Amino acid sequence: SRGEENDIAYLLSALDKDYCEKQHYGQPITIRDIGMTFWCGLRPVQMNIADSGLARRFSFQTFYPSVSDGRKFKIASRKSNKPVSETMKEKIGEKVLEIEKNIAEVQDFDLTEVYRFIDSKPMIPHFEANIYARLALGFGIAADTYPRVRMCKELRELLEDEMRSRKHIRLN
Repeated sequence: SRGEENDIAYLLSALDKDYCEKQHYGQPITIRDIGMTFWCGLRPVQMNIADSGLARRFSFQTFYPSVSDGRKFKIASRKSNKPVSETMKEKIGEKVLEIEKNIAEVQDFDLTEVYRFIDSKPMIPHFEANIYARLALGFGIAADTYPRVRMCKELRELLEDEMRSRKHIRLN
């Protein structure tokens, strides 16, 4: 449909440029200095992975909350957003700057354990193997094991969930 084509066009344009503009209720919304794109809550669409290559650029997570989790989400969404304290903003900012400094000093990444895990899954296409390695690298930064990325239970579960989600998209 036309809406699905527009979503794909907007996402591809955001990947190619450092800005994106979309019409929303007749008003333009422009986002500049993107650096990376992150879209969640898109309306359900079917993407042909072979069509434009767009689907290969994203990490897909399929999540179906339990009844208990669904109830928690409903309650949380009804609460008002409290402003973040200046102290917390400073702490987060310091941590981000520390991570940025560490990243700038790294010459190489150690993804040995990740590649061993990926190689144990023979049906993974090469272009998806790169996605899993990058996902693991981001996990390593968040887990503070960077530049060496260690396979732990959480990372294994994350990668396996991503593999299941991508397979689901490919087959449906």
